[in-house]
Order: sequence, then C-alpha cells, then structure tokens
Amino acid sequence: AQWMMKAAHPGAAWSTAEWVPLSALNPYFMAGWVGMLITGLNMLPISQLDGGHTIYALFLDRVHNFAKLFISFAIFYVVAHLNEAVMWVFMLVLVIMMGIHHPPTADDDVELGPVRWAIGLASLSIPVLCFPLLGVK
Repeated sequence: AQWMMKAAHPGAAWSTAEWVPLSALNPYFMAGWVGMLITGLNMLPISQLDGGHTIYALFLDRVHNFAKLFISFAIFYVVAHLNEAVMWVFMLVLVIMMGIHHPPTADDDVELGPVRWAIGLASLSIPVLCFPLLGVK
C-alpha cells in the first residue's frame, strides 16, 4: 500500500514514514485495508478458520503437529513482543479457545487430485499476500 501512496504523492512528507497518517487515506482505501486484514486473519491455518479447513484438507491428521507449532510460535511472539503486540493478545486467546483439532470431514479417505493440491497450496499464501504490513495511525 505504501508504494501506491508514494506513486500517487511522490513529494509528500509522509511518503517515507513507517505509518500512513489517517488524513492521507480515503474511505475506499480504509475499506480495502480492513478487508485485507480480515481476509489475512481468516486464512491463517488454524482450527475452524478457512485456512484451517484448507490445511486439514491437504494434510489431514498430520496437521495437528503443525497447528501445535503455529500456536507455540504465536504465544512466543506475543509474549516476547508484548509492548508492540498487545492487540494480538485477544486474537491469540480466541485461537487458543478454538483449539487446534479439526473435526473429520465426511470422507477423509478421498485423495485430492493435483489441481486441488495446487489450489490448496496457493490458497495458503493468502495470509502472507493479504496481511497489510503497513499500519495506520
């Protein structure tokens, strides 16, 4: 998002800032930013979120080890960066309450074809691509 702001206003004082000031944004940009944030969070590979369904479809029961690793990393990150990551405490509590176990599908024995594997793996990149790295102050 910051590169778009720099292209639109190359000489602006805030174009090199870490944060984009709220006064420099319009409602469509804010709606897009919030939409990307929510989509990125929803596609995290955890429990009942859409990313959790995707990763379970790809890896079935083996996904529980990945989920434990992801939750451990998230707890470590929030505790280590508590001053900067206070807003993530609520999300972390929700994720822990949801748990790491995914209920089985109607038929776990059906193998995914190569096209579905490719789509599943591509969809796991959505949190990385959609998560807005630039904050708004």
